[in-house]
Amino acid sequence: MVHWNTEPDLRFDIPTLVYKIVEEGAFMKTLPDHFSVYRSTPEFDADSVPKGLLKAHHTKAGTWGKIVILKGRLKYRILPTDENEMEENILSPQCFGVVEPTVLHEVEVIDESVRFRVDFLKEDD
Repeated sequence: MVHWNTEPDLRFDIPTLVYKIVEEGAFMKTLPDHFSVYRSTPEFDADSVPKGLLKAHHTKAGTWGKIVILKGRLKYRILPTDENEMEENILSPQCFGVVEPTVLHEVEVIDESVRFRVDFLKEDD
């Protein structure tokens, strides 16, 4: 005999809920139209990620970035400015990161199996 639980389960895990929402791309910024990839980094893993990506850095004016996760997960942090509060997103193969020009950001390895690259985009001619 199968017993069905008809009582609502009001317990939930906020970090998991937020992860699932971000995983679906609900809060991720989008890349602008009419921009194309002009350069990509090599593929990085937990051991080969450059130290510079792990601390505050930015792209130049007019250059957007797309953090493409090939395997695992990576934390992407957009650092606070006078106009914006800090944002944190968990990136995965289903959810890439959007890097806006000149905005300070950093990544954090949270999954030792992570593999990713960064694509750089500029406006089409």
